[in-house]
Amino acid sequence: MGAKMKLAVAATMAAGAMALSGCGSNSLVQNGYVAARYDGTTVTNDQVQDALIDVRKVNAEFDSQSAAVFLALNPQLSKLAGKYGVATSAAQAKAAFPATVKNPSTSAISVVQSSMDFQALRSSQQGQPALANLINTADVQLNPRYGTWQKGVGPTSVAPNWISASPAPAAS
Repeated sequence: MGAKMKLAVAATMAAGAMALSGCGSNSLVQNGYVAARYDGTTVTNDQVQDALIDVRKVNAEFDSQSAAVFLALNPQLSKLAGKYGVATSAAQAKAAFPATVKNPSTSAISVVQSSMDFQALRSSQQGQPALANLINTADVQLNPRYGTWQKGVGPTSVAPNWISASPAPAAS
């Protein structure tokens, strides 16, 4: 094996090892596999994309940041909505899709369920303080491709253009 081939193999192996090992719990969010994380819930990019396919058939304006956040907060929103008697079941969320959306994905159903629970909590006098507390204390880790989350505020920016342009080659 030539020196160039050995160098290429070594570089490839080193890059692969760094990608697999990661540095801390946020590494998957940074490397692009994970869309969001919160309180033990991990949302993948595939889940966000699956949700968008079905939800956008009903609401073309629905964005990937909202999908990622609603999926990450789904367990907490369901728990709070249940506590205050305003919970939406998965069956109710599925029924909210028109007949033209046949068999919505599990992710799409979860997004709709979270959205309905969020709205119900906002409309509930008893649920409003609990929802505000969740937003004030939640520290959702968002992949930069989906924007940012600010504790106490929620999603604060639209996802930037996360595909950076290659630098122009230097003039010789």
